[in-house]
Amino acid sequence: MTNFSDTQPIPVIASLAQLKQGGRLLDLGCGDGRHAIHFAKHGFKVTAVDHDAGALDRLEEAAHIEDVESRITLVHKDVAGFLRQEDRWDVIILSLFLHEVPMPIGNLIIKRAQHLTEPGGWNGFAVWLDEGDFAKRLPTQPMNRFLPTYDSMHARYEHWQKALGGVALARGRPDPGSEFVFTGRIHCGLCQKL
Repeated sequence: MTNFSDTQPIPVIASLAQLKQGGRLLDLGCGDGRHAIHFAKHGFKVTAVDHDAGALDRLEEAAHIEDVESRITLVHKDVAGFLRQEDRWDVIILSLFLHEVPMPIGNLIIKRAQHLTEPGGWNGFAVWLDEGDFAKRLPTQPMNRFLPTYDSMHARYEHWQKALGGVALARGRPDPGSEFVFTGRIHCGLCQKL
């Protein structure tokens, strides 16, 4: 079982730094910046988007400590709203936040992320699957949360080249400091746009 930390990048997503050298990277739902910091250290110019101002403050502090603040642009906005723009990206990361939105919004976010990825660019994702204790214990709002099956997530990237991927049995906490520890399955993947 994998313990996912809020501070360490998810290994499958972090490995993208070995497949792609630098470029423009969009970290959607960046939280405290586990991926933003990692990729900034590897030469990427990162735009980190999150609706949580406190998380962005922590990311800003961590970027300063790691001396990568000049490589990270912070955007305080909800992900779906941010994706209305037409900028293109070499890499877009969607990591462990889509379960917070309804299925139709999650589908829209993935389609927009795919659209805004440059040809030859990459999407890295980690999503909770619709199984296990995590899915069962989530609050009922929003209704119809984005919790795909493995096959449906795979199908969303059927015309992309798959580089790495798999499912991990994971455990974690819904919020830092929470006493509730859940288990569930996470589908992680790296896909290249053809």
